[in-house]
Amino acid sequence: MAPNDKSASTNTKNTPVAKVVTPVKKKANPSSTSPVVHLSPYNNPSKVKANPLEKKQRVHKIIPLQYPDKTPYGWAFEHFYDAKEFLKGLSNRKNEITYLGEEEFKPFSNLTVRWVKHSALGDNLWIIHIDAQTNDDKKAFPIQCHALFANKIARALLQQVVWPKEKVEVGKSFIMDSSTESELTMIIESGNKNVTEVIIGESILPGNNELESLI
Repeated sequence: MAPNDKSASTNTKNTPVAKVVTPVKKKANPSSTSPVVHLSPYNNPSKVKANPLEKKQRVHKIIPLQYPDKTPYGWAFEHFYDAKEFLKGLSNRKNEITYLGEEEFKPFSNLTVRWVKHSALGDNLWIIHIDAQTNDDKKAFPIQCHALFANKIARALLQQVVWPKEKVEVGKSFIMDSSTESELTMIIESGNKNVTEVIIGESILPGNNELESLI
């Protein structure tokens, strides 16, 4: 992203059928008897219509974002319309664990997901913001796992989803300037007020076990 800028299953006729991305959510407490919630990112599909020629070359990109002082801000997601429900599931206050592919995502109390139509950072982006003001909360996201979390999301999507002729990428951390950060924060806070074979590259392999266990 420029800054300004299913496994295949077979039916009775042996015809390949695409599988929908289906993250599974369970209560973090193992003793909970609450029903499992299945979320499909294909519910309420985006109204954004892509150019067919552009779609063939589209890359689903995850970019870790940093404040001007290099403190973790969150992540930007480009071309993630079809996985938006999964992203929303990562921002929950219900103490639910989200499962996608072979990955388990713990619930955190300070992650906010917003759709950003236009910004200096780029257009048509999903943003997950880490609220630093609640980082002392016991259920707050561990900011030392900022880059690892992006890699984990990429692994889960590759394990669960197939985007034909496309791929998932984790970009380099992007340090925003103060004006871009201020604009993005204003958009997010405004929203708050209105309240196939899986091949995983070495760059997104699991990191330090102790840090991975935190997310």
